[in-house]
Amino acid sequence: MQPEDPYRVPEAELLDSAPAERLAGWTAGQLRLLAMFCLLLVLGTLLLIALVLGESFSGVALPLWYETWFGLVLDLLGCYLLISFKRFAEARFAARGLGWPVWLLVGVNLLLEPAEYWASTYVAAGLWPMRLYLGLLLAVGLLLVWLGGRLLLMRSDWHCFRMMGWLYLIGGAAFASQVLMPLAALLLISAQLAMMRVFLRGCSEVLTLRPRSP
Repeated sequence: MQPEDPYRVPEAELLDSAPAERLAGWTAGQLRLLAMFCLLLVLGTLLLIALVLGESFSGVALPLWYETWFGLVLDLLGCYLLISFKRFAEARFAARGLGWPVWLLVGVNLLLEPAEYWASTYVAAGLWPMRLYLGLLLAVGLLLVWLGGRLLLMRSDWHCFRMMGWLYLIGGAAFASQVLMPLAALLLISAQLAMMRVFLRGCSEVLTLRPRSP
């Protein structure tokens, strides 16, 4: 039996080999497309905000169904990107604890546009539609705080990933206050740009880890 050499390099897998296995189910094109969807969501959100502000200053009211359907399309795209981000974070960083906040956010967001339409259309129904809408806004803000906290607890050296967690945390708190909505909108748009950066960095990593053809 030979004595152990204290200067021998330990026989263990390098941490850098882990991403290659974790990202096996992802392609560069898929991640690039998700990043493009993030940019489209940001541009669509800015356009919707511009339409609402233009309506307020000009006094020309747009059809209510237009804003409702436009907002619903943006909500569906945001839910899809959030679910895709959850899958990517679980694959790349072995993230845990994202399921509950993400799926609850998706469910509440899908109820938000119909609740807003109900509150603004059926005024004769009393205060219940508006209370329901404000309650859903509060739930969205608290769930964003929860999601941001979960992201910050994860072990990741990606600056954009941690930035996304802080933006969700602070933006969710501003959203839940229902008084700092302009600040919340700015922070959550920035969080979407941070998500785009996460997908782009994942795309770059997939291209780096892809075996080169001889």
